[in-house]
Amino acid sequence: MIFGPTAPLQAQYYQHDEQRPRRPQQSGNNHGNSNLGGIISGIGAIIDAASQENGYYPDYEYEYEYEYQTPQYEPVNPQFNQPPPQPQVPQNPIPSASVPANVVPVQVVAPANYSLRSRIPTLPPADQRRIKKRLDQVIEDDLKELSELNQKITQAAQGAIDAKLKELPKSERDALKAAMSQGNTNAVRDLLNKYRDPASGAIKFGNTVVPDPETFIFQSEMISIESNIQQLRANGGSSRDLMQAIQDMNKTVSDYNAYVQSRPGISQATAQGFGMIKQQYDSRLNQLQASLQLSQWFNSSSSNNGFAGNSNSLSGILSNLLRSGSVPVFFDPQLDAGQCYMMGPGMVAGTGGKGTYRATSAAPAVAMGIPLASTKTVSDARDVPDKQELVIKNLSTNGGTVGFLLAGQTHSLQAGEQQTFNSVNKSVIQFNQGSGKGNARYTLTAGNTYEFVVEGDAWNLRQHTYSLTLDNSASAHDFHYLLDNKVETVKAGSTRHHESDRPVEIVFDRGDGEKQNRILEGGLVRVGIDSKQRVWSLFPEETEFSGGKSDTIVTSTPVEQTELVPPPRG
Repeated sequence: MIFGPTAPLQAQYYQHDEQRPRRPQQSGNNHGNSNLGGIISGIGAIIDAASQENGYYPDYEYEYEYEYQTPQYEPVNPQFNQPPPQPQVPQNPIPSASVPANVVPVQVVAPANYSLRSRIPTLPPADQRRIKKRLDQVIEDDLKELSELNQKITQAAQGAIDAKLKELPKSERDALKAAMSQGNTNAVRDLLNKYRDPASGAIKFGNTVVPDPETFIFQSEMISIESNIQQLRANGGSSRDLMQAIQDMNKTVSDYNAYVQSRPGISQATAQGFGMIKQQYDSRLNQLQASLQLSQWFNSSSSNNGFAGNSNSLSGILSNLLRSGSVPVFFDPQLDAGQCYMMGPGMVAGTGGKGTYRATSAAPAVAMGIPLASTKTVSDARDVPDKQELVIKNLSTNGGTVGFLLAGQTHSLQAGEQQTFNSVNKSVIQFNQGSGKGNARYTLTAGNTYEFVVEGDAWNLRQHTYSLTLDNSASAHDFHYLLDNKVETVKAGSTRHHESDRPVEIVFDRGDGEKQNRILEGGLVRVGIDSKQRVWSLFPEETEFSGGKSDTIVTSTPVEQTELVPPPRG
C-alpha cells in the first residue's frame, strides 16, 4: 500500500485575530522624490517600532496591543491512493556460496577387458578351411613320427628275439621270423606253443628258457598294426579307420608295458627303458588321436553343410567347458595367446606365434590358459582396525610380556597377544625399553596396526606393513583389479607386489558381471578360476591348479615378511 499526498492542515482563527496594521491615511498625492523619502523614513520607523515592547509604533496616530491565539488544528485523515500495478524488476538473489560436492571418479571394472566370455564363439568358416589344410599336414607329420617310433621299438625287440632264436633249428627259426614279419600273431602263438614245457609251462628253445615270450607276440602285433596304417595312408583311408588303427596300437603298447613292468624275468633297465618309450608313445598317440577326431569332424561337416558344424559339436558355454574332460584341441600360432574358438568336437586355441601347429587332447582349461582350483578361496584379513581404532600386537617370537602406557592408561600384552584400542586420531604410547635404555615415546595414528619387537637387547615398536603378492603365473590371461581407486593389472604369467599400512583391499570382476571385494593381510595370493562356481577367485599360496598355461602343478616360494616401518616419534 502506497501513501498518497495529504491535504495541508487548515488553521482557523477567532474573531479578534491579529489585525495587520494599516497605513495612516495621507492627504494629497505623493509626487516625485519628496514623497519617496517620506516612505523610506516611514518604513524605517516601523521596523524600529516593531522591536519595541507592546508593539508601539511611534509617529502613528493609533496603536494596538496584539493578542495572539494558539491555532487549533483539526486532524485530517490520510488518504490512501492505490496506484495501478506497475511492472516490477525481478529480484535476483545472489546464491549463497557453498562447498561443491565432489564425486570420486571410481573406475568401473569392465569384465570384457580381462575375463573370459561366457560363451566361446565358433571358428569362422574362412579360418576353418585354413586350419583344415594345416590339420592334414599335422596328421601326416604325426604318422611319420609314429612310424619312426614303431621302428625303434621293433628293432629293440628284434635284438632280444634274435639272441633267443639262436637256440632253434634254422628252419624253425626262419618260420618264426616269417610269421612275425608278416604280423601273423596267431602263427607266432602256435609256433611258441610247440616249445612250451608241459611240466613248467615255460617256453624253452633247446635248454634255454625264454623269459619274455610275450615279446614275440608284441612284435608281431606292432608289425601288423603298422602295416595296416601304411595301407590306410597309401589308399586314402578315412580318419575313422586311421583312428581305430591308432587305438589298437595304443592298446597293444599299453598291454605290453604292463607285462614288462610286472614280469620278474625282465631286467629293471629293460622295464625302465620301455616305460620311457611308452611315455613318448602316449604323447604321440594323444596328438594323433586329437588330430584325427578333428579331421573326422571336418570331413563329415564339410560334406554336409560346409563347415557349419553338426549336432555332435561341443557346447561353447564356458561353464560347461570347464566341467568337460579332455577334448581335441588344435593350437594355432596365428591366433593370439588365450584366444579360443569352438570347432566341432573340440577347440582351437591361439599361441600368439609361439610353437608350431599341433593337436592334442587336453582339458578346455588348458586350451584357454585357465588355472582351475577346487580348494577354498583365500580368507579375508582378520582384526582389521577401523579409522577410530588402534591395534597393538606383541609378536609371539618375542617370548615375553611387555607393558606400556597408552593415553594415560597402563596395559600389558603377553607374547602372541594383541589388543584393539579406541582412538580419536593421535595417541601417545610410552614404554620402557629394558636393559637400562630408558623409556621410548611414540605418537600413534588411529586406523593402523603396530607391533612390539625385540631388537637386540631392547623393546621397540614398529608400524606393521602389509605386503601382498598377486601371482598370475599359471594363467594365460591378464588379471585386472582396482586398488586405491586405480586400475591395476597382473600380466599373464607374472606377479605384482603391493605394500600398504593397512590390509590391502582389491576389487575385481568375477567374470559373471559381479564385483568381488577382498581385504587381504598379505603373503602370496594366487589368481585362478573356482572350478565349482566357474568364476575368477583368489586362492592361498599352497593351491594346486589344473589347466592354466601348462598342465602342471604350480608351486611358489613363500613371500618373506617385508621390513616394518617404525611409527613417527611423538
